[in-house]
Amino acid sequence: MIDLYNMKLLQELWEQRFLKQIYTSQNNTKIHI
Repeated sequence: MIDLYNMKLLQELWEQRFLKQIYTSQNNTKIHI
């Protein structure tokens, strides 16, 4: 059984990772332009 605290930590990690990927992809497009 997974507790809510761990679920929230995982969710935050995924969101940070997702935002970081978006940020880096935006930077890559800026660099390519």
